[in-house]
Order: sequence, then structure tokens, then C-alpha cells
Amino acid sequence: MNVMYSIFQVAKWFLDKDLNMSAKKLQKLCWYAYSWYIALNNEPNDSTLNSLIDDKAEAWVHGPVFKELYIDYKHFNYEKTFASKSINNSEDVAFLEQVYEVYGKCNGYELESISHQELPWINARKGYSLTEACSNVINDKDIFTEYLQRLNGD
Repeated sequence: MNVMYSIFQVAKWFLDKDLNMSAKKLQKLCWYAYSWYIALNNEPNDSTLNSLIDDKAEAWVHGPVFKELYIDYKHFNYEKTFASKSINNSEDVAFLEQVYEVYGKCNGYELESISHQELPWINARKGYSLTEACSNVINDKDIFTEYLQRLNGD
């Protein structure tokens, strides 16, 4: 059975690795955890996709953003994030470790640049200029397709 976490639990896990990371980097690390989990834990013909996080990312100007996490960090209060329960499932922790190992060495601007080249964000922003506000939810099927292609080396 798939255990979903709140965006705040996943953010807290990453902040426990580096409390001084920027809000932008934190958003993108959560995005890559969300995206890779979908690719690794579903099959192409699944009608509903298993997800790590019980929230959806929106296609904002600076890349994928989890709105509730943004609100929690807007004034760097961290209230909901640090009040969250820890993630203790060993498989989920190992997965998050892998995400951090790959993406944690990048800064927020580098991760934003990477996300801007990915079809899930691009597709969700169709009809919007690069600087125009957008709150469209990024489609999970687009995420699955994009990241599955990476797994298959396409």
C-alpha cells in the first residue's frame, strides 16, 4: 500500500539535511521527489498514479511550486513544516536520500533552469509567457511520461 506524505513532511526531511537551503531549492527538491516517485512506482497503463506527496505542484514562473509549502515559507515561518511528523519508512528515506544525492548539490536557480526544460512544466504553462503568473496544476501523466523516458534512456 502506498503511504502518502504531506508536502510539509517531505520538506522537513530535506531541511533536516540542510536547514539553510533557499525556499526555491526546497521547492525543487520536493518536486523531484514527487516526480521520480511517480515514475518509479507506477506502470504505464495505471489509471491512477501512486504518489509520494498528497499535494500537487503548480506551474509557476520559477518552475514547479507546491502552493501550501510556498505559503508556509513566504515569511520563513516554517510553522507547518517543522510541526510535521518525520518520515521513518526506510524505503522512503532511501528514496529521498537518492533524490538529495542527485539534486542536492544544485542551487535553487540551477534546479529552476532544469525544471524549465521539462515537458510537465512546459505543458502546464501553455498559453502563458515566461513571466506571466500561472497556477495550473502540473499533470501527473505528463510527469510519468517525462521521467519514464529518462529511465528508459529515450
